[in-house]
Amino acid sequence: MDLIRQNMISLLISLSIGQWLDAVGILLVILGVSFAFVIRRKKFRHSDDPNDLMPIKFLKVKWRSKKKKQEYFWEYVLIFGLGLELLALAWNVPESLRLKFRVEELRKQNDELEAELNPRRITIKQMEDFKLFMTFVSKKIPIRISIGQEGFDTETFGKDMRDMFNYAGFSATPDCGVWGLFRDNTRVTTTMIWETNRPFAEIVYFATNSADFNFNPTNRGIPFMWHYIPSPYTNFSIVPVVPESGSAKDVFDAIDIGLKQIKIPAYWFPENQWVKSNEFEIFIPVKNQ
Repeated sequence: MDLIRQNMISLLISLSIGQWLDAVGILLVILGVSFAFVIRRKKFRHSDDPNDLMPIKFLKVKWRSKKKKQEYFWEYVLIFGLGLELLALAWNVPESLRLKFRVEELRKQNDELEAELNPRRITIKQMEDFKLFMTFVSKKIPIRISIGQEGFDTETFGKDMRDMFNYAGFSATPDCGVWGLFRDNTRVTTTMIWETNRPFAEIVYFATNSADFNFNPTNRGIPFMWHYIPSPYTNFSIVPVVPESGSAKDVFDAIDIGLKQIKIPAYWFPENQWVKSNEFEIFIPVKNQ
């Protein structure tokens, strides 16, 4: 019995203000409707007591007045209960919205955690979309995809990237080895202090000093000479156009646009040891490095 009492007390304490208002409102509505239903169906009954000399007409008037007061009372109880229900609704709606936003936030955090734990992979749809975005890139130059510190995730994602570029018409450079990847375990990159998300790929370009590089916290590695390629819009997607006369920079600008549209985070990364002047490559960093 004590356990039941403790559980009841714990349940009542755990109720929020909105839940209390809702519960009390429902109770008052039930009481108001029930008693009003019973009272309205009550009929006048005359006493058979011979000593009762009160006129029947007077008794009926008195009874009807009493009945009307009781009906009004329970109608007021019903109205008050409905008012509490509306107040509870007004109280619970913001609370429900906050709970919904919290659930969405937790789901997003769960998806991010799951993405961090799962190995990086490129889907068939991403490959198909990337090939579509590269349709009007006529200058199909060989692309070097390089990795530094090796591991299952880095090797697997690097091979996926290589397969996607091959599918889009970009062959590997002659210095690439197994799976079409260039390997150099001395290569390592780090996350900038303002970055919250680690890129899946880095577009490496030649730079000798900080003057060649725009340290933009929102667009790491976008060079000062960034320019837009003429791009017709297809289904609200940007399809870059690079003619045969275009430069390697134009091609990698187009690649950057394509990667972003298939949801592969890619940043521009300045270097003067990995590439030479007017050279570019795709570097696959270690995940969450």
